[in-house]
Amino acid sequence: MRLRRNLPHSRMASAAAVVGLLIAAVPAKATPLGSSQVVTPPQCPVTAAAPGADGIIRAFATCPLIAAMEPVGLDDVVLFIEGAGSEWRVERTLLHGRVLAVAVDGGTTFAAIASDRGLSVISRSSGGDISGLRVVDPLATNPDVSLVARGGRWWIVWAPSPIWGGPLFQARTLGGTGAPERITGTRSEDFQPSLLVDGSGAATLAWSHFQGYADAKSKNVGDPRYEIRLARWKSGRWRSNHFSPAAGKVNYAPSLAALSGRALVSFVSDRVVQVAEGRSFDGATFVKTPVGETGSCSALPSPLLAASDRRAAVAWSPCSDQIHPPHVMLSERTASGWPSAQAVPDSGATDVMTAPAGHVLIDVLYARRKLVLLTRSLFGMTLARTEE
Repeated sequence: MRLRRNLPHSRMASAAAVVGLLIAAVPAKATPLGSSQVVTPPQCPVTAAAPGADGIIRAFATCPLIAAMEPVGLDDVVLFIEGAGSEWRVERTLLHGRVLAVAVDGGTTFAAIASDRGLSVISRSSGGDISGLRVVDPLATNPDVSLVARGGRWWIVWAPSPIWGGPLFQARTLGGTGAPERITGTRSEDFQPSLLVDGSGAATLAWSHFQGYADAKSKNVGDPRYEIRLARWKSGRWRSNHFSPAAGKVNYAPSLAALSGRALVSFVSDRVVQVAEGRSFDGATFVKTPVGETGSCSALPSPLLAASDRRAAVAWSPCSDQIHPPHVMLSERTASGWPSAQAVPDSGATDVMTAPAGHVLIDVLYARRKLVLLTRSLFGMTLARTEE
């Protein structure tokens, strides 16, 4: 159903740089992860991934022209990847572009792909046949996307641009005809949608919304306001409200999950990564827990949330510099709640190509009841680390 994490507005970075909160460390047992497994060739990072009910992860990677050399021999194509643990298979497809989100339903993998044709949704059968190409927005060549699938049908929500936002749009064959429609105001500046459809078919949508400036007359670019909106699909329309747990000045990057009947929302509020839990998404009182910080940089980090089989985790790559190389922070829910995040420990790799230093998070998933981290190395390789 993702990856949909792109950079928010540049003005958001200036606001986030001046606010923050120190998080007191709470001891927590780190989830033991195995050694790094190479999933893709260099310069061919995974752009979207999702686990299936069978425990197999399906993903897509884009290989730019720079990777078109021996022995790889890939020329700006899309790769399909599937596997788990230490076993991964890579297959070249006839697709071109960048896959932005993946959803797995039974033996079918749905994908949202952006190319010079715009934004399209395709499906891939378990036998490898790609079909069902539907262009939902011919003008969206770099959108912000969230995708889900149920019963052989799909539902996609997107913002035309991850940088400047705009109104949100949706298209769906899950209860619809697949025709695109606008779902937020024409003057809205919305981005980073996160769509969730639970086992009962109830749909929830969260996104980041630019509210304006603290001083509307002067439009002080150093003091913008962002909120998170949360909506439920009822009677054929989205009914949204301000997500009150996100009470800071700069709130962004919502990610939704359901865990044993409970509603989970991770988000960033004034550089602090928070996880909120409620009994449902319908007007429930959420209890939020700070789990770490993003740091201060122009490329604002976005946490990702995963939940499965009574387990849940949130992960992100904080800001990095010459002293702090890129790395992954991880917090996995325990019986007593959400502990402070810890840096994912060294895998013990000695090869410079696969060493953990310099890794950036691609996704956090659960497959075969085990936690899996997908990361991008300094050389553009995708690596998988699975819980031991």
